[in-house]
Formats: sequence, structure tokens, C-alpha cells
Amino acid sequence: MKGRRILIGVSGGIATYKVCEVVSTLAKAGAEVKAILTDAAGEFVTPLTFDGKIEGFELNKVACKIAESQIKEYELSEQYTVNNCSFFDSPLYESADCVISNPPYLPAVDDKIYQPLLHGGSDGCTIAKKLLSLGCDEVLLMVSSYSNPVGLIDYALARGYSVANFEIAPLNFGYYSSEPKVKSAIATLREQGMAFYSENIYLLAGVLFKKQQKSQRDLSIELIQLMTAF
Repeated sequence: MKGRRILIGVSGGIATYKVCEVVSTLAKAGAEVKAILTDAAGEFVTPLTFDGKIEGFELNKVACKIAESQIKEYELSEQYTVNNCSFFDSPLYESADCVISNPPYLPAVDDKIYQPLLHGGSDGCTIAKKLLSLGCDEVLLMVSSYSNPVGLIDYALARGYSVANFEIAPLNFGYYSSEPKVKSAIATLREQGMAFYSENIYLLAGVLFKKQQKSQRDLSIELIQLMTAF
């Protein structure tokens, strides 16, 4: 990992603590790691948890001003900056070899749901596709079995990626994924052959997409078989 430039997006959720371990492991292996924290992630960890430079992104102007004042108050200006724009409008990704993200993947017709920031588009994989479109050598994403996983994998293949590796775990439907509006969207996707789950669980996969010319194998067929097993 020595010399690799890795960009990690940290959003809200209890799994944020796990990201701290990932950053530490990558840094010890010699990688140059830059972490991007959302305001939601700041509720679980502080910028001081991460070594190096932290870049935050906030679309709301008022929230951005509040964040800037807090950064100044706690004398974190050298370590933490906040930008009043979308991450996708930033040039940060242009210098990254690898992007690691747990993108929003709740499907719904619009973002008027319990937690709008978890909205992943009508089929749940809109943000994941945008991350794949950045063109980084490696993209490590969390992929849900109810958020058009086959469409996402096909999109990655069309963009020149292969599935280099993956791990899958079963998860129970939580508070946000059980919202009636979201469950209705998931049910519609299932009727269209785009969502796969049982009454009790769905599958969440950590998938490493790697540019085909740099990957020694492609496990896309195996991944699809497992994610669509329901």
C-alpha cells in the first residue's frame, strides 16, 4: 500500500467508528489517506480521530457557516476545512487512486423520506454509480441487494471495472429501510427484478471494483449469483 493515494468518505452511522480502524491500518501500511467527513459523521467522531487533513462538504450555506465557526473556535483550521459545495464538484478525487465509500442506498421516488441524506435515487444506486464514474483505479463500495445490484455491477463493467473481491453479510431491515415509502419502492424494484431480499433480511456486500487492466480476476458473475439468491 506504500505510496497509494486513498480517499475515504465518512458519513453518519455507527459504522463510522470502524472507518477509523481502516484509516489507521492503511496509514500504517504506508498509504497516503485523506478522509472526507460529512456533518453527520461529526456526530460520531471528531476530526482529531483522523491523522492528516480533513475535507468536509456541506451544501447548506447556514450549516457551512456554523461548521466554519466551530472549526475556528476549536482551533482546527490547519486540520479541518469545510467546503460549501458537493463532493462531486470538488477536484479531490482527481488525485486519488482509490475511493472507499458507503454511499446512500435507500431507494425512493424522491428524497422526502425520514432521512433525506440516505436517499440513493429511485433505484438506490445513483450515488454509487456517480462514484464509479469518477474513474479512480479502485473503488470500494457497500452494495445493497435491494438497490439494483445487478444494474450497478453492469454499470461498473461498462465503465471498465471488474469485481476484484467482495464480502457479503446478511442484515435486518432497520428503521430507515422499513419506512413505508422506502419499503414500497423496494417492493416495486423487486417486481421489476431489481431488488432481492427475504421477509427478514437483505444482503450488504463490500465490493472492490478495480480497473480491468489492473485486476487479475473478475468475480462479477459470482457476486450477482449471490446477491440475487432470494
